[in-house]
Amino acid sequence: MQQQFFLIADELNWGVEAQIDRLETFVRVYGAAGRMDAELAGIGLSLQQPLHRESLRDAILRFIDRLGAQGAFSHFLYKELRLAREAAAVRAAEPPAPSVPARGGLGGLIRRWVPGRVRAASRHQVS
Repeated sequence: MQQQFFLIADELNWGVEAQIDRLETFVRVYGAAGRMDAELAGIGLSLQQPLHRESLRDAILRFIDRLGAQGAFSHFLYKELRLAREAAAVRAAEPPAPSVPARGGLGGLIRRWVPGRVRAASRHQVS
């Protein structure tokens, strides 16, 4: 189960914080958040602590394993993988946004210079 999680996390480029977030989401959806919080507190960890994030991730993975939710967890992971792939396919199918020229620069200088030259030339003409 842990190997499957790490393979999918690598494929989706999840950092440690994203991994913890996904694990926490699964446990909360599964309905075991209270038990997880109690177990983490028993070993001196909490979701809010800024240090030892890898240890926290590993503890949550062990909790899910002891919970006996491997099948549901596998389903959750593959759903996350499928959703990420669908989102990537949608992004790849979208046409690139047209680039809008920035104001200023050479284009802005030319726009400012050309109308001024035309106006200056028209003032010198006599009707």
